[in-house]
Amino acid sequence: MLERAQAHWTLFQVSEAVLARARRPFRVEPIRTLDALHLATALTAPATRSASE
Repeated sequence: MLERAQAHWTLFQVSEAVLARARRPFRVEPIRTLDALHLATALTAPATRSASE
């Protein structure tokens, strides 16, 4: 079941841009580390995808 779900995932590198965004404050604080990384990835993903296309 997990393998079928994995076929639809998009994996992103934890880039310097993601880390830099995760270190900055979010509108709602406090935020946990893993949540900050997920949010930072989502916020930087459009720029990453546009650059790679």
